[in-house]
Amino acid sequence: MGLAESAKYFNVSTILTTSCGNGPNGIMHPELKSLFPNSNYIARPGQTDAWDDERFVKKATDYLRQRH
Repeated sequence: MGLAESAKYFNVSTILTTSCGNGPNGIMHPELKSLFPNSNYIARPGQTDAWDDERFVKKATDYLRQRH
């Protein structure tokens, strides 16, 4: 949570994502969701690498386009 709290303090844009809520990595911690209530949350269907998920890639690239 320390890293997440630092990101919140410095107003870092966040995309919350999990690779499989009922798998070995578990669910997204409720504390993270409550710390970033306005962040996008993408539940990926078992993909280990978030960059393999088109929804994550779109959110990340949309954010980068907004910054430039």
